[in-house]
Amino acid sequence: MPDVAVTAVSVQGGRFKKLRPFMGALALALMAGFLARECAAGRLAGWSPRPWDIALLLPLLPLLPFFKLLAWQVLTERAGIELPLAETAQAWIWSTAGRYVPGKVLFVAGRIAPYGPEPRRLAVAGYLMIVEFAVEVMSATLILLAALLVYPVPNTWRVPLACAAAVTAVMLSFPAVVNGGARLLLRRFKATDAPELALRRRDLLAACALTLCHWTAYLAAIHLATRGLRPMSLAETIYTGGCLSAASLVGTLAVFTPGGLGVRESLLAQFLRLLPGVDFATGLLIASIIRLLQWGG
Repeated sequence: MPDVAVTAVSVQGGRFKKLRPFMGALALALMAGFLARECAAGRLAGWSPRPWDIALLLPLLPLLPFFKLLAWQVLTERAGIELPLAETAQAWIWSTAGRYVPGKVLFVAGRIAPYGPEPRRLAVAGYLMIVEFAVEVMSATLILLAALLVYPVPNTWRVPLACAAAVTAVMLSFPAVVNGGARLLLRRFKATDAPELALRRRDLLAACALTLCHWTAYLAAIHLATRGLRPMSLAETIYTGGCLSAASLVGTLAVFTPGGLGVRESLLAQFLRLLPGVDFATGLLIASIIRLLQWGG
């Protein structure tokens, strides 16, 4: 079997391979330039987190990756390839940092390499990365549905959300859909001995529940961190979380920029314009603060 870390990355090669370093540097430079301009114009002068907010925020930051790490650990345990939590955490750190390396070589290899060198274990880890993305999609859909219930979203969102909800219901009701889709994608990555695993509904529900715990901590951190710039009600915070989940999925698929840098922030800023008193510049400031929260966690 070809090395899964290599084949998974080679699929992303394509026409954007040489552009990725340039696009990532450009996105980072534009964001830094924007923040510098806003600082010079005094727009950030009003952002003054209160000491009590900071005291509550700091303990939340370690929880942001912890719940997602636990979700990954649950999946590997159910698949029979679990590692000690400390080793999993080390691989997770390298993999997370690898999101910002052009080509995402470290993102893929950093996550699955510790499960080698046995080919089947590597294939199972690759399979679980695809399942993990499916869990992310399901969790993002649930956050978006919560936003739909508590905040008046545009009518144009309702049909896509209904379709996403139907897909999520199918995946949770029939885990064979997730299992079959993961094996199909592994074959697309030319991993010829794709594992014949069968994750059960309760396995997917456990991973979804832990991912939703991650989002709960994330929303609390966003509420505290942005309160000094633009205070949000609970409904507005949930709406921001729904927009962030959608923008994050789009950023993940935008392989031409590392970590979806710039893509996620621009899309989120556009969504946040629906909040009263938030223009695109303020939305981009909020999106940048949220990105810093992700790095800080």
